[in-house]
Amino acid sequence: MTNNVNTQNEMFLFQVEEQVKQLQSALPARELELATLEAEMLTFESRYNDLVGYEKNGYYGLTLKLAELLEAVTEPDSKNDDTIQMVREREEKSRESYLQGPHISDRKQFNPDNAAKFLFIDVTQQIYNGLFDEEEFTSRKQSLPLLYQAYAEGDLDTIRGLLSNLSQPPSHPAQGSASLDRVKLLRKLAQLEERASYLSKRLQELKETELYQLMKKAEEASQTGHDLIQEQADEYANLSLHLFRNLSILLYMNSPKQRIRNIPKKDELVHMYHHLWTTAVGQEGYNKSDWTRFGDILSELGLI
Repeated sequence: MTNNVNTQNEMFLFQVEEQVKQLQSALPARELELATLEAEMLTFESRYNDLVGYEKNGYYGLTLKLAELLEAVTEPDSKNDDTIQMVREREEKSRESYLQGPHISDRKQFNPDNAAKFLFIDVTQQIYNGLFDEEEFTSRKQSLPLLYQAYAEGDLDTIRGLLSNLSQPPSHPAQGSASLDRVKLLRKLAQLEERASYLSKRLQELKETELYQLMKKAEEASQTGHDLIQEQADEYANLSLHLFRNLSILLYMNSPKQRIRNIPKKDELVHMYHHLWTTAVGQEGYNKSDWTRFGDILSELGLI
């Protein structure tokens, strides 16, 4: 009877050990998958913000200026305060999104080579391999955020430093008791299963975001020679161009200036004018002489 119990225990522990080994083998690749996806999405979001976010912010800024000018020349009993407030809120939201969002200039270009990927795998193997007690395992997992950041930034020196530190003997070496090893084995399985569950959930969450879907659409578009992000940025730039024309016409029709309370500052109009002129170059129907004359008119009005 005792022999049967011992055999069953041994079989159970063997199965647990096999599960631990499988997770130890699989988790480093899953960590790399998540780290790569997060870095790719951050790089994509930075470019989107620098191109589309910039033009979108300019477009909503012009929309607000036009709305304020229309409000200034509209009879009091015809004004719609709810509309102007909605425009202001939309402009503020767009501006905050652009300013607070990531920018390409804030980070290095994400372009990991095989050396970075292999080092990443080596570090995660040091975290997950071995039969550590709970305190030691928790301590080793604390290296993951720094590892993710260093990998995203291409900082191989930091990754090598983590590998060196984790390669040292554990600060809490395992005791020799067989029963204690069995307890550690079961705890290790629970810890690895918890991390595996987190990685799967996190990957799924990212793939369900609008940002991920847009990134995939951009990748598909690039296969046919289209730059989806640049095209979206151009659309907002063209909208801004039309708005600026309307804004200028409104200013012209309502001279002298004292009739309008919210005329944009001269340097702001100069910036708008030159930015939109630059955007118009190469567009269908572009005529340099028209833009030169347009600038002369704004100058004659004392606006630029």
